[in-house]
Amino acid sequence: MTILESKFARVMLFPLSLLYGAAMSLRNVFYDTGLFKIHHLKRTKVISIGNISVGGTGKTPFAIFLARQLKSKDFKVAILSRGYKRKSSGTIIVSDGKRLLTDSEAAGDEPYLIARSLPDVPVVCESDRYQGGRLIEEKFAPDVIVLDDAFQHRRLHRDVDIVLIDATRFDQCKWVLPSGYLREPLSGLKRTDLICLSRADQVKNLGKIVRKLENFSSCPIVITAHKPARLIHAASGDDIPFESLKKNPVSLFSGIGNPDSFRKTIQALDFTVVDHLIFSDHHQFSLQDVNKIKTLTTKSRANAIITTEKDIVRLLPFSKKLPENLYYLLIEFDILQGEEKLLTLLDDLRYE
Repeated sequence: MTILESKFARVMLFPLSLLYGAAMSLRNVFYDTGLFKIHHLKRTKVISIGNISVGGTGKTPFAIFLARQLKSKDFKVAILSRGYKRKSSGTIIVSDGKRLLTDSEAAGDEPYLIARSLPDVPVVCESDRYQGGRLIEEKFAPDVIVLDDAFQHRRLHRDVDIVLIDATRFDQCKWVLPSGYLREPLSGLKRTDLICLSRADQVKNLGKIVRKLENFSSCPIVITAHKPARLIHAASGDDIPFESLKKNPVSLFSGIGNPDSFRKTIQALDFTVVDHLIFSDHHQFSLQDVNKIKTLTTKSRANAIITTEKDIVRLLPFSKKLPENLYYLLIEFDILQGEEKLLTLLDDLRYE
């Protein structure tokens, strides 16, 4: 049980949430009124992808999806991320759009995964988004910079603000940190140009969620799902047909923001999940962890071990020590409703 799953802890932390919520609201007022300066890039459009809550909402697959959409419209694209939990500081060029220039430890798992998925798109890590944006503008001259996880980072002006909300966890979006999951009050959604409701296929109360969101923002709402795209054998890199593991017992392990959604995705493929070893989000794996993973099939008698692509990126330093029956799942972003709303927003960038 996490601290936010304890009712007693949430009650005890509630006064701090009131203070934090007030501070975030005041900070937004300062930006809205110009007391805090917002910096503009000289010639590059900026799209921010962000959260209003903590935890995984699917920003990484959405950033990849969005970059591909922009490229299909002949925009030259670059990605800027802070590189959460990376083992480096300052500015890191993860990819120059021609080749990877660093490893997952220096870049962080998400920027490295984005760079690996978009080999022709420059990817840069810099916690100061304005400084990073200026570097990208001068070095790569893109038409559009996609900011990963930047909704609260208001120092850099953005032309489009997109917020992802996990439909499976929307009921938890009641209080701000530290007694709740919100990074800022839901009233902050009024700044958004588009809300992307992710994992919508895994909830039954979708209409209720949409109506609640409409109380806080009049922007378009796009309904999306995480679609299993490919199952890949970790050792060989070969694609494995989903049918080959149907009805088979499998063990899972993951260190992501929403492990329950990962389990449901695997179960929807008609695999029989017999065990799920859960690590913390962005967990840095050790040799001891690898040995623990190896025991999964012997303990549960599973035919295969399956993890996420983000986890496999963090396991690259141990690639020669991983179990032979390890596979990882590639996820793609699938828009169920409202694709035209997103595409219109992207088309409008050309004429602003």
